[in-house]
Amino acid sequence: MTSIRIKGVDQQRLWSTLIPVIAVLLAFYVLVYELLYQQTADKYASELKQQAQKTSALVNRRLSADFYEIHTDLFILKNVFAEYADNPTKESLRRTNQTATMFSAHKKRYDQIRFLDNTGQEVVRINYNNGAPSVIAKEKLQNKAHRYYFTESYSLKNNQIYASPFDLNMENKAVEVPLKPMIRFATPVFNTEGKKQGVVILNYLGQFLINDIKRGIRGFDGNTLLINPLGYYLMSADNALNWNFMFPEAVQIRFQDQFPYIWQAIPKNGFSHMKTAKGVFSISQLAIEDSAFTENACQSCKLTLILHTPKQRYEKALDRQFNQIVWYFWVAVLVISIIVILVVWLREIKLCAMQQLDNAHQDILAERDLFVGGPTIIIKWRNQFGWPIDYISTNVEQLLGHPKVRFTNGELSFSSIIAPEFLHQVSEESIRAQKHKELWFEHSPYQIVAADGNRIWVQDTTTVIRDTQGNISHFFAYINNITPLKKAEEELSKSHRHMQTVIDTIADPTLVIDIKTHKLIIANQSAREAYSSEAVMSPNMTCHLLSHKRDTPCTGANDPCPIETIKQTKASTKVLHKHFSKDGDVIYAEVHATPIFDETGENVVQIIESHHDVTQRVEMEEQLKHLAVTDGLTQISNRMEFDRELAEQIELAHEIKSPLGLIMFDLDHFKRVNDTYGHDVGDLVLKEMVKRIKQHTRKSDQLARWGGEEFMMITPMTSVQVVHRIAEELRRRISDSEFEQVGTVTVSIGAAVLKPDESMAEFVKRVDEALYRSKQSGRNRTTIAD
Repeated sequence: MTSIRIKGVDQQRLWSTLIPVIAVLLAFYVLVYELLYQQTADKYASELKQQAQKTSALVNRRLSADFYEIHTDLFILKNVFAEYADNPTKESLRRTNQTATMFSAHKKRYDQIRFLDNTGQEVVRINYNNGAPSVIAKEKLQNKAHRYYFTESYSLKNNQIYASPFDLNMENKAVEVPLKPMIRFATPVFNTEGKKQGVVILNYLGQFLINDIKRGIRGFDGNTLLINPLGYYLMSADNALNWNFMFPEAVQIRFQDQFPYIWQAIPKNGFSHMKTAKGVFSISQLAIEDSAFTENACQSCKLTLILHTPKQRYEKALDRQFNQIVWYFWVAVLVISIIVILVVWLREIKLCAMQQLDNAHQDILAERDLFVGGPTIIIKWRNQFGWPIDYISTNVEQLLGHPKVRFTNGELSFSSIIAPEFLHQVSEESIRAQKHKELWFEHSPYQIVAADGNRIWVQDTTTVIRDTQGNISHFFAYINNITPLKKAEEELSKSHRHMQTVIDTIADPTLVIDIKTHKLIIANQSAREAYSSEAVMSPNMTCHLLSHKRDTPCTGANDPCPIETIKQTKASTKVLHKHFSKDGDVIYAEVHATPIFDETGENVVQIIESHHDVTQRVEMEEQLKHLAVTDGLTQISNRMEFDRELAEQIELAHEIKSPLGLIMFDLDHFKRVNDTYGHDVGDLVLKEMVKRIKQHTRKSDQLARWGGEEFMMITPMTSVQVVHRIAEELRRRISDSEFEQVGTVTVSIGAAVLKPDESMAEFVKRVDEALYRSKQSGRNRTTIAD
């Protein structure tokens, strides 16, 4: 574009005035812009905190209402079952079952309603059955004396409520599918004389609690996280993390693993709000505010609601708010700048306006002549049969070898120089533009024929010209020669086909990947056969979708992304990944990744990945790890694994101030069994004993072989009374059992509950001393350490 110079103006004086004015204006604009942005950021941060506080308060009110309703329901049913306990007749039982069934159908939120007597035997059980409540027959009722929720709730005082941890329902020792979140609430039942008659237990469908939380957070624009006291996810944006503590085989990722700084800053109670490098976190403790619930119940059901606005989303929302007002700033900048500059400028420009117009006109004519002599052909043709040409620029002879006069005298038309196989394409695109009433359009690349018969690839931009009645009379176009570009595209295509042929000869699955989009440039035959059932890869196929069968790139320590590593190091790397074959089978692959640089040799544009199958080696390593922590005879934890688990449980118990029990037991006179029947029989006794113990232990208890005939059991969340009850149940089951060839055997037991600030060595020593006292007192007995 021609620059316009103002002749007759004292330019030195003009610019000496304008430059300082412009500098002051720019400084002023920058200052105002920064102040405006900071004011918007402060306002948005305050709004975000207020929204989070209101949302958290609303969720807490909803949950408080839920727990109050559960409190009320428990005491209603407690009175119903107390009446039956005072008059345990068949008719009374029938009425009680009928009342409980109607209650279940009305409430629609309890998976089971049960009444257990003092022995732990189920007397009444109502199953909700998805809206069709039914009474369980007497012969199918079970004894639950060994279950933690009975032992915990039975020890409570009148009008106290026990609540279990929030987890998933189990059926036949496996997680029920579809997933059924569950909390068990229980309270003891007393008769009119004040004697304890058993407990009433409600299996609360936790989905109602989750739905209340979702309704409470409706309208929040961010990630909603719900975690339990141990940091495991109950709700998150990644469904693969939710409830993963219920699935031992799943990768155990907790909140503190992803956000350690936030985890340390979570308050024990109330609400907190913080902004970090990973975004804005609003944290609220969802605690039970009901005096009827015991302290342990409150801790078990204590959940943490975290409203997380990721950094990118926070900045995007802030920019959106800022953009809503910043245009006022730009309007003011424009107006002020125009006024100031015009005041200075008009005084000088008024004297030379006519001269400037004349100079500009001359420059435009010169530019036109320069353009017409360049490589772009200008052409105008009539919208008539054959497309006769009214005007064509003189440089047409340089491109096609035809002189201009052959077109202007009608010897050649526009349609006559278009290659025959492209004439239909050009015609159809012109008709389509007319139909859609477009003002201008571009033809797809096509070929025209030069005077020597050679084909030339061209592309044009065409403007539609209409007459006074609105009908198309002419077309006006700029036509550019793109033959070199087409040749380059063909060479590139040949190069790509050659590379594909070379890579297909590699035995291991091999991929060429674009580092920006993670899309596959090339996948060899081995990769297609291993990961895909399609003969031809989709153009949008990514490396993570092909090998990991997911929509997001690899992240974290378990599957580090080679692309991210190479971006930082610009060097080859090797990682171990867990892939999935086209049939869904797991493939452990050793991924070798090598960077491909651009022509400068500085910037990485692609990588080559080679996947070597090491599944057999990884599975063997996993087996070795299992053998390292498992007792070979009994297939339970060995002493090394038990010591590690006990250390973690003690640390957790001290941290959250929860009770922790430890039981040590030893087979009495086991040397006689080995001496009398042989070590083979002794080994069978140990294995059978462990089998029977595991059938009657809680899911949370950890059993291990301490050495020889000595065994240990960790019992989390257990008081002295519960530990004693578990130990006695264990002792009775062993002494009442018959073992092949040997008959009966007995055990001596020592047990204790962890003291505040007690070390692992001190804890084990107290239990060992209690076991010694049991043996000294005659064996086949339980001693609780002081």
